[in-house]
Amino acid sequence: MVLPKARFGGLAADIDTLDFSGWPIYCNASLPDQVAYDICAAIAAREIEIPYEKGTNGNAIQTVTETDMTPMDVPLHPGSERWLREQGR
Repeated sequence: MVLPKARFGGLAADIDTLDFSGWPIYCNASLPDQVAYDICAAIAAREIEIPYEKGTNGNAIQTVTETDMTPMDVPLHPGSERWLREQGR
């Protein structure tokens, strides 16, 4: 997916981005805790705009809930765990 410069005037150029479609976000364990924390905050700030799956009522934060559709079989990054804990999730 491309974030177009034409839509966001502050961009120097079009930017290739991730297209979140109900899949978890993986990172290397060496990712700084604060970066993982900030990613969670950014996703939560726009969660209403990031559907878990088209046609459903879920959102991106649903991926950190243990369900049949979103098993928690991969450990969370410590920065993500801290963000979730602080948010009461």
